[in-house]
Amino acid sequence: MPGIRSRCRLLWVSLWGVVVWTQLCWMCDARAEDARGLIDLRDVASVRARRPLLIAHRGGVVADEAPECSLAAIEEAARRGYAMVELDVRRSSDGVAVVFHDGRLRPACDRAGSVADYPAAKLVEFVYEGTDERIFTLDTALGRCHALGLGVMLDLKAGRDDGAFLDAINRSIENNGLSSATVSFSGSAERVSDSLT
Repeated sequence: MPGIRSRCRLLWVSLWGVVVWTQLCWMCDARAEDARGLIDLRDVASVRARRPLLIAHRGGVVADEAPECSLAAIEEAARRGYAMVELDVRRSSDGVAVVFHDGRLRPACDRAGSVADYPAAKLVEFVYEGTDERIFTLDTALGRCHALGLGVMLDLKAGRDDGAFLDAINRSIENNGLSSATVSFSGSAERVSDSLT
């Protein structure tokens, strides 16, 4: 496929009978998509029209200046024409959904502990090492994704069995106008399917 570097590993997933390409490497270049607006995952024709459906892994297109799960990575995914971004979601100590991949903060932010050890107000002050990029809430990410015309694939790393947490995520999805452009592929199957519909 033109525009995808040969060193990229791609995962093929069947979604409503449509092949989805999920970026698993951080150096992929997506093919440029024309302006089609926000994807509607409830409309098979909308999904098929974007084949192959390009989804940027770990919160966007990652580079030195755009660490995984950063706003810069999300913006780069939009600039390169991806249809969606995968966002890793963790729960802060005060129950706020935060976008962050790893279980520990040290490797990315040189901070002790994990996301669950800090309230959201403190986490959003933490900067990714070597950049000006900060950790941010899921609500902030969803607002940015909507503004950029990106759909969202949620990977719930924590809080999968917490009804209140999932309800808050659902409200954020709805408030940011992404109800038909968001899918979750992880978690407690019963609770997630009940909450994120």
